[in-house]
Amino acid sequence: MLLILLLCFHFIVARTQTLPGSCNFETGTCGYVSDPSYSRWTLNQDGRFIEVDSPLMKGSEKAVLVSPELEMFEWSCVRLVYQITGSGSLQLLLRPEGDTFDQTLWTADMPSDSWLVASIDLWNTSASY
Repeated sequence: MLLILLLCFHFIVARTQTLPGSCNFETGTCGYVSDPSYSRWTLNQDGRFIEVDSPLMKGSEKAVLVSPELEMFEWSCVRLVYQITGSGSLQLLLRPEGDTFDQTLWTADMPSDSWLVASIDLWNTSASY
């Protein structure tokens, strides 16, 4: 059984100034939406994280969460607080504005009994993601 939980997304600028795009999922999804072509992410009934109900998924089916359009600044990173239970994986993909393909930035596939933190640096660019 696979259950992927994301506690929060944080887009951070140097000196800890928070960028638009941050979401702690306390009361909503902050403009992050499930891609309707895939299995659905849902906000936990108590808030604080989103999840995929893996028993409803078949085989290698995916759940895709799409961020609102983001503009990157001088230095940025994505911070994920996540937990994977059972088999499966979590990937962070990037699709620059105007591109039709995704670039894999980070992958996790090890189950854990506790929450884990990943910080992924994003390169400088003037293009929106």
